[in-house]
Amino acid sequence: MKRISLILVFALFFTSSVFSQEQNNSQFYLKSVSAGIGVTGGEETSGGIGFNADVTTALNKNLFSLALATGTEIDLFEAHRNFFSADLLYGREFSITRVFKIEAHAGVGIFSENYKNGDTDFREVNESVLGIPLRLKLLFNITPKFAMGINPNVNFNSIETIYSGNLIFQYNFRN
Repeated sequence: MKRISLILVFALFFTSSVFSQEQNNSQFYLKSVSAGIGVTGGEETSGGIGFNADVTTALNKNLFSLALATGTEIDLFEAHRNFFSADLLYGREFSITRVFKIEAHAGVGIFSENYKNGDTDFREVNESVLGIPLRLKLLFNITPKFAMGINPNVNFNSIETIYSGNLIFQYNFRN
């Protein structure tokens, strides 16, 4: 029993020392927050307005984001649809020039759609499924801390593939 305890203590010490050395070379930090407004549409919608926001952290050159998106259809004559998406994303940043950067993200999330069934009884229908979001940020750094750009998005899911394009504003905590 003493031998097993000694081996476990040694293994824990060795693991923690290796991990702490990796942490000294690695930096995990809050990178940015962004918000955007734009147009959205899908296979079954006539188009509408969308909003999105995200918080991005970084570990070395890897980006990890929590993104929220919502949109509503603008249609005066048919049933009304809106959606909400909460996503966890992995991405990378590519510097094109000193002031122009591209961020590419992919991930997984929950996609919810709410609509009134206009074909039958106008009963409200709520559906939630797993979604696969893809996001791109084309950013122009106005200052080292503030950027603006365009943000095309797509969310693949079993209800309806949603496309959106947004004008985004991003605050960078660190570059």
